[in-house]
Amino acid sequence: MLSYRRPRVNRESSSTSAGKRIAAITAAGAVCLPLLVAPSVATAVTTPGGEGLAAVGPIDNANGYPFWYQDKGIGLGDADTTNDVAPLRLELCLEIDMCGAEIPVPAEDIKFPENYPDEGFWWAAEAEIENAPGDRALLVYAQEAAFGDAGAVAVDKQVAFTRQRVRLDALLPNATYTVTTPYGTEEFVTDVEGEINDTQDIGCMSPPCGFEHAMTGHIGPFLRWTDWETDPQLVRETGQYIGDPATPHTVEGGTGDENVFRVEGPNPDGSSAPWSMETDLFSVTGKVAQLKTTIDKPGDLFGAATQVRIQSSFPGESDILYTLDGSDPLGPDGIRVASEALVTIPGPTPEQGTIADTVLRYVAVGSGQTTEPQTHEYRVDTSLPVVTATPSGAAASAPDVSPIVLKGSQMITLTAAVGANADAVSTIYYTTDGTRPRLVDGAPAGSTQEYTGPFQFTRSGTVNAIAVTTDGVTGPNTNVKYTVRHLDVINEPAAPGSRNHPFPTTVKDYGTVDAAGNTVLAPVELALCLNDPNCALEVPFDTTRASYPDNFPSESFWWAADAEIPVGTEGRARLVLALEAAFANEVPRDGDEIAFGRTRYSMRGLTPGVTYRITHPYGVDVLTADTAGDIRYTNDVGCLDVNCSFDLMAQAGIGPLLRQPNAPAGYLGDGATEAPVVGSPFDTNYFQLEAITDAAGAELAEAQLIGKTENFSIVGRLASTPEPELPSTVPDAVAAPVVDAAAAPRIGEAVVQLTAPNDGGSPITGFVVRVTDAAGTQLGALRTAPATATSLTITGLRADIATRFQVAAVNDIGQGAFSPLSEALPALPAPFSDVPQGIQFFTEMAWLADSGITNGWTDGTFRPVTPVNRDAMAAFLYRMAGEPSYSAPTVSPFKDVKPGMEHYKEMAWLAEQGISKGWDDGTFRPTTPVNRDAMAAFLFRMAGSPTEGFEPTTFPDVTTGNEFFDEISWLASTGITTGYPDGTFKPVQSVNRDAMAAFLYRFDVL
Repeated sequence: MLSYRRPRVNRESSSTSAGKRIAAITAAGAVCLPLLVAPSVATAVTTPGGEGLAAVGPIDNANGYPFWYQDKGIGLGDADTTNDVAPLRLELCLEIDMCGAEIPVPAEDIKFPENYPDEGFWWAAEAEIENAPGDRALLVYAQEAAFGDAGAVAVDKQVAFTRQRVRLDALLPNATYTVTTPYGTEEFVTDVEGEINDTQDIGCMSPPCGFEHAMTGHIGPFLRWTDWETDPQLVRETGQYIGDPATPHTVEGGTGDENVFRVEGPNPDGSSAPWSMETDLFSVTGKVAQLKTTIDKPGDLFGAATQVRIQSSFPGESDILYTLDGSDPLGPDGIRVASEALVTIPGPTPEQGTIADTVLRYVAVGSGQTTEPQTHEYRVDTSLPVVTATPSGAAASAPDVSPIVLKGSQMITLTAAVGANADAVSTIYYTTDGTRPRLVDGAPAGSTQEYTGPFQFTRSGTVNAIAVTTDGVTGPNTNVKYTVRHLDVINEPAAPGSRNHPFPTTVKDYGTVDAAGNTVLAPVELALCLNDPNCALEVPFDTTRASYPDNFPSESFWWAADAEIPVGTEGRARLVLALEAAFANEVPRDGDEIAFGRTRYSMRGLTPGVTYRITHPYGVDVLTADTAGDIRYTNDVGCLDVNCSFDLMAQAGIGPLLRQPNAPAGYLGDGATEAPVVGSPFDTNYFQLEAITDAAGAELAEAQLIGKTENFSIVGRLASTPEPELPSTVPDAVAAPVVDAAAAPRIGEAVVQLTAPNDGGSPITGFVVRVTDAAGTQLGALRTAPATATSLTITGLRADIATRFQVAAVNDIGQGAFSPLSEALPALPAPFSDVPQGIQFFTEMAWLADSGITNGWTDGTFRPVTPVNRDAMAAFLYRMAGEPSYSAPTVSPFKDVKPGMEHYKEMAWLAEQGISKGWDDGTFRPTTPVNRDAMAAFLFRMAGSPTEGFEPTTFPDVTTGNEFFDEISWLASTGITTGYPDGTFKPVQSVNRDAMAAFLYRFDVL
């Protein structure tokens, strides 16, 4: 069966590290992405009052981003001016020292895209609480510029968004904490490790962007130092700043009650004492916007007269003054226009012959500022070779329309001539990545290619080309933008009230034709695949009828294809292609629907550092395996933003749609059967992996085939094929379940009886069990059981709180109502005087006591944070083994362990079983604390020293040279340990008694 990961969404929660600081906050992660038309170059876009920002400036042609964002200020017009803050307009800051921009070559000038940072900031603020209980207590805000797709600097891939990030650890697991920020309060629930890792990005990450949608996030007004206008260190030659990111400082500008970062909730030490932590110091990045100018066509060489546009960064507040003879634009000959100027660079007159030179000089004046004069030199030379790009076939739109729309991948033909003389041209050079062709010593450099004939153009983008005459004269750059559609029709959603989902009703491809125009593969029109076993949906929607919005999958497919190649003995290379429907917030809701085409590679078991060529039905990619021998790549193209155009999905590069010739009638495949396919526009109806370099990056003389398959599983139902018949009712509710704690294998578990309902609507297919607290609030994920089950053992329960249970039956159409709540399974009392309810590992320590593995200390304590000594560890393991009959030898196996010592028998048994070998000097060192690596070895040997079934560990502090590498790898693979939040194992750190309880509890499952 096919399975797919969800697309990017607007909230991300994980246990990953906080990553780079504000100076380089990554653009990757979850997003909520509205997409509308970008603002006009002549105007700023504004929004009405409320949360968010007030306006966004025009686009700077130098980098493709807005010049600035402006907030709304606070209290303007109110009688009380105590907490007023004036509106701020901040420009995109790409400086190293005050804005943290990471410029690839810092010593050189910024130039897009050759020497440009992969992210920048209009504004950022960060607060970190010192003396927090864990390693992180971090709040990050940002108004960020980045790049879509893979995130690398690229033409036409600019994106912008606001970010709120909260990173906390070492709190109580599964507990609710209130976080107060300058923009209000929000509640978060920690994960099972007591962490909060939450990122919310709002804006646009699906280029071309509507930059105004980065105005609607959490931010506004911009936080700024309380004394930013008077602090001398914030006034530099480069401008006025609102903070120095290297110096935490008090701030103003928040819309909440206090300009602080505060966390409140249950005390992390497990006590009932009130607890909170906070700071009012923020590191702030931001530069007040200055008046600037931009030009769409900088000084260059042209083959004919052309128009250029000069734009002020403050439209409506400034004028442009310019001259065409290089004279001072502020002088008497300066031509003055408001906000922007459309200027014609003239061609040569008959008296000039073939060359006309123009010196354009301009400034912007307004808002009390005058920009530095900018000078651009233009030459129009009609004797130069000019390139013409031509789409092949009648499928292209009219050549004077920009961008030119191509129906599917097509051949692009380049021709060049000097006037009407094509024979005067010897060579054409071109690029397809948006950059200008570049020659070094007459040879193509970078991504520049020499034109040798028509080439395939498969994805939307720009062709740039230059020509060189037979005399060695280079002509001007010609650029032609193409939009490549791979789907013919994406029908709009049905009207509300008459639809069963908010997505396009159908999608249709072009099919394929031969050179003579004869149909080779007929076009197909597909409906969104729902309510059908052939749709390859995740449970429960693989058997449940979808009903929008109350019972609808978070992701579904018009079409999908999956292929897999084995790599070595344990690795694999997997390809996933899809036309997918999903929701920006994962929850079905009007306004959040998104749709996109996906290409995903998931590969492991490769050789680190080797570059591989990946060939599939829709193209070729070249990628390099990372240090773990993995390639993980996802490219989603389409409507990834709420309120965006579904038609963008046509540009995803997927089409014609692959199909299995022997698929069931009405389908392109059954979603599960792997078989050969047809449909590739390149006649590559296969998935192939080849190595093309060695691990050092040296190119191989001949590509090495790693694997190839022609078999794909395919999802796709024709729009004319009706959904299969399903029952019309869900099962009745069942009676409240009976819970038998006595029958459960151990503490922290319970057995719930399952009873079929009186009316199942149709034969039930299974049960769903819901675990709640005493008040009925759900705890954790739902549990499932097959229809044949009469009971279900529930694991992972907290023994220190009362729990209740509900059961619902499921059939082919859906899930019935939950039963009434069961009687409460009461919370266990504290097993030791120092192990209260709510403490971490309460369940495990209670189990340890209940099983007789420990009785604690004579004073009734357990002393959970005391390290476990090696003699006590021997006693724990002996009792866990059931205290087998054993007579200790009269001669001790260890020099420092004598008969009659406490736990002598257990230590001797440990040695006889081979669980402990002691130290090289013959000692056991009974009162020495057990280190984590030694504990791994004890449990590994007690499990029989397994030789297979576990993966090598990825802990960075446990390398193959570690004495207990295999033992620690086994411990991680079995889930007995997950390591520390920072990803390490810390092998030589001693094990505390509470952690040992947790290790033994998990080991007991084995």
